[in-house]
Amino acid sequence: MRQNLDKQLHEVFDKLNEVQKQQVFDFANSFLDEDLQYDKWKDSAFVAEVESRYNHYKSGGKMVSTEEVNRQVRELFKNAKNK
Repeated sequence: MRQNLDKQLHEVFDKLNEVQKQQVFDFANSFLDEDLQYDKWKDSAFVAEVESRYNHYKSGGKMVSTEEVNRQVRELFKNAKNK
């Protein structure tokens, strides 16, 4: 599958003009930069959210199971399709 994806990416990339190729290249490199630079534990917003959720749990807050989340998401999609 990886070879197929690599081939498809190469074929699409060959069809782009130079400006588009540079934009795709910059976009792809941004993923590498983020992976190398981003430390979620140094992100105060992330840490605050984790602490908030932990404190909610420790104080007896209701936790939602994976099954319940999946059910809610399916229902949201179903309702969105009906609109």
